[in-house]
Amino acid sequence: MSPDELPRIAHDPAIFESFYREHVEAVQRFVARRVDDPQLAADLTAEVFLAAVASAPAYRADRGEPVAWLFGVARNVVRLGLAGAGVAVAAATAVLLSGGDPTTPAYAVEARADGTVTVEIHSLRDADGLERKLRAAGVPAVVDYLPEGKTCAAGRYRAPAPGPASGRGRHTVGSGVSDAGPATFTIDRETLRRGQTLVVESSVGTATTVGVAIAEGPVGPCVPVDA
Repeated sequence: MSPDELPRIAHDPAIFESFYREHVEAVQRFVARRVDDPQLAADLTAEVFLAAVASAPAYRADRGEPVAWLFGVARNVVRLGLAGAGVAVAAATAVLLSGGDPTTPAYAVEARADGTVTVEIHSLRDADGLERKLRAAGVPAVVDYLPEGKTCAAGRYRAPAPGPASGRGRHTVGSGVSDAGPATFTIDRETLRRGQTLVVESSVGTATTVGVAIAEGPVGPCVPVDA
């Protein structure tokens, strides 16, 4: 597939099917080399292509060939999936600006009557403000926005053990794809146990991936390393 065609996978089913058939086996092998659990590997492979569709409109040919771009998406999805396998972890990929329009709110946080909190991130600024807003809504949180090509080093927090009280609940993640499309996710306050913290981490690249995870116990500082 040519670089000019790649953005069309977001809205042309025939182009997406061709793209999927061309790359699915390579992505399956990529994920399987990094994930021991076959079911998790299958789930993450599917998430790679969902993330690819979401981020395709932001693809820029000068940032690399389509296959290299796809494996960058796969690397982020696998990394975020392994960070909290079995709990509420996902990658929301949207067209976010690292700074954004300073006259537009960087985020929106809505606490709902059913105990859930919905978050929209429009641009990567004021991480401290988002942390404070989430905590005011009853969600302890750590938010880190990193420079392009960087990610937080692994091992900064412990994932909850899988199980009915692991914090899975009604945590969901979505994505917006437009020039101002937000990354969105919903957290269920009622299923967060005492001592658990929401971890939000951005990884800026061809598109911006916002990773969402639940941590058990304290969360260490983000040490930037190469993504």
